[in-house]
Amino acid sequence: VDKAIKTSDLINEYADINDSSVSNVFLKAGDGLQKNETKANFLSAFIKMTGKEAPEFLAPQLPQGMHIRGLLYVIYGRTAIFDYTEGTACLPKQVEEGKEGIAFSQIFKQTGLTGGNSYKFTSADGKSMVLTINDLGSGGLICQNARGDLAFTCTGPSGEKNVDDLLSVEVLQ
Repeated sequence: VDKAIKTSDLINEYADINDSSVSNVFLKAGDGLQKNETKANFLSAFIKMTGKEAPEFLAPQLPQGMHIRGLLYVIYGRTAIFDYTEGTACLPKQVEEGKEGIAFSQIFKQTGLTGGNSYKFTSADGKSMVLTINDLGSGGLICQNARGDLAFTCTGPSGEKNVDDLLSVEVLQ
């Protein structure tokens, strides 16, 4: 049996579900398919996380032709939810310090969430690190560590910076 998460639960956890400025939600698949969905339709749907064609945006009330397979990211207001595994399948790979992954700049280029002077990287255990544009140096890399968890690494003027078990990145103004 495949596992799925309610989109409303996902947004409630990582964004402001009551943000009245959000009327449409933008979705993009790894194959380039792009779709705007109404907030109501999006919040009543699911993202299938396992099995064939995962991650997949689907909803019982939507015809199957409106489902999105290979979901790369979702933009809900100022929040982007990005799938690393799908990203590694469709975006250029970068190697930094012997680690292969996706360039941090490539993720921001894809999602359009740019323009910050600094970024807050938070791990699943709640620890965070704020890095300025200058701290990022070479730009940074999102990759999988030896345990298979997402990690961020970069080498800047103040040396190497790492965040293991990466959960989120926030653009700070």
